[in-house]
Amino acid sequence: MKLKELISKNMFVIILILVLIFSILLPQAGQFLKEIGISSVLTFLAMFVSGLSLTLDNVKSSFREYKAIIFSSVITFVVFPLLAYFLNGLMFPGNEDLFVGTVILSTQASTISSAIVLTMAAGGNVSLAIIITVLNNFLSVFISPLIINGVLSVENHISLNTMEMILNLVMVVVVPIIIAQIIKYILKDKMKYINKIRKPIANLVVLMFVVIGASTAAPQLSGNYRIVAEVVLYAFLLHMLIASIGYIYSKIVKLKTDDIPALVFCSSEKTMTSSILIWNNYFPSYTLAPILFVFNHIIQIIIDSILANVWVNLKYSEKTESAMTQSLQ
Repeated sequence: MKLKELISKNMFVIILILVLIFSILLPQAGQFLKEIGISSVLTFLAMFVSGLSLTLDNVKSSFREYKAIIFSSVITFVVFPLLAYFLNGLMFPGNEDLFVGTVILSTQASTISSAIVLTMAAGGNVSLAIIITVLNNFLSVFISPLIINGVLSVENHISLNTMEMILNLVMVVVVPIIIAQIIKYILKDKMKYINKIRKPIANLVVLMFVVIGASTAAPQLSGNYRIVAEVVLYAFLLHMLIASIGYIYSKIVKLKTDDIPALVFCSSEKTMTSSILIWNNYFPSYTLAPILFVFNHIIQIIIDSILANVWVNLKYSEKTESAMTQSLQ
């Protein structure tokens, strides 16, 4: 692959890394965005844009793949938190900031935009990816606050108003998806124009959250390269373990080839938007926590972009081999 093509294909990842470096070196802009409370607005916008991709046909067709849907929820809300908690104890013993960050991150659903885009890039079942991500994001509104409150009240003696957190998440996660469906119905003839700006808006929101998260953690990261390396390793190990579990399960239950990327990506990825929203509203004093969200997001995009490329190449090779076999018969 030529250098120009490689750069073009991974432009968003490159921009993401540059924004991360800029935010750490010059954190004032991100700290200002955090202070004015823009996180809720950004999350609302991200969920609204994502909701525009959901259709009734997606829901009907995807619910037939119940084995993938149910297990994705088990991975998201049971397996991932347990593994994240275990790895955190091994790698960051006594670090309260990263413990709180781990608890928040591990209870979130997958990133709607990137999980769906990567499933598409891998030649996978996009409809299944949509229903898994939307369903798990809906469930996380109620499950995440309960887990966070339960774990932190025992481990760190932190007590939260769970109902307040649930209502807050309903307003910025569920409501925008409902509004998006209403807008789609009213402006169905204009959707081809609206769809063109969905991805740029989603990418802009992600970059804004990187700015906020990295800028907040910047003072503690200054000269502390070891913690950055440890967080990157932690995110890499956790993501690969969860992705492997999803892949092994898909083979055991014999999922369709196109369903595998949807299950793997939508179960192993975690949304940065909701993570930073919860942290910003309830745990801002744990200033190192958001760096875990930021680096996890970057790592999962890089790994899954590579996996998507491998999957689509394998799929192409299988089709070519099948066509050649048929032509010889």
